[in-house]
Amino acid sequence: MGRTAAFFDLDGTICSGQSWKGLPEYCLAKEINLRIYYSFFFSHIGLWLLSKAKIISENTLISRWVKDMAILTKNLPKDKAMDMFNWVAEKHVLGRLREQVINELRWHQEQGHLVILVSGTFKEILDIVGQNLEIKHIVGTKLKMMRGHYTGKLEGDFCFGEAKGKMLYEYLSSLGEEIDMASSYSYTDRFYDLPMLEMTGNPVAVYPDDRLRAYVETKGWRIIEEL
Repeated sequence: MGRTAAFFDLDGTICSGQSWKGLPEYCLAKEINLRIYYSFFFSHIGLWLLSKAKIISENTLISRWVKDMAILTKNLPKDKAMDMFNWVAEKHVLGRLREQVINELRWHQEQGHLVILVSGTFKEILDIVGQNLEIKHIVGTKLKMMRGHYTGKLEGDFCFGEAKGKMLYEYLSSLGEEIDMASSYSYTDRFYDLPMLEMTGNPVAVYPDDRLRAYVETKGWRIIEEL
């Protein structure tokens, strides 16, 4: 029998905040890449309006918006970019942790389970969160660098939806360790993360959105939320 694992999403799951909101806030607060910020905002506001009008799905909005947000890091050297990532992690993640989920996380760690943080958030931010929560294994969206500066583009796939499950499987394969998926756990809050939930024998919906709640209730899966 293989090892039991526990896969945790970040935004809305481990924390109540949304890390992707932090990058544009940082640009405005610190007056960094403002021209790029305004170009990004005005070129993407139409997607938000289409989502509100139900013309495009929330999946499409988030996929395009968050993936394209990599442009806000364009031309930043590593030290300045790390200031941005630390600011986002502290303000939007570490200051908004969900106590119930952190208790679950600590239980898995005490049991010796393989705990993996899996998120579409940029990996630099996930690494900071992982260090604070003692999570060594991270699967996230990688930003591309050239000659010590961020290019504003992704390196590889955006860790979202179907790609999220694929990237997680690839990471597990790279560990060279047998994982018992039937005894493993997965935690997330959004319906578009259903592929990750269905990978394990113990899926857990955390403060689920309406679509995920409806699906989970038909399956009888566990839900974590305020009583």
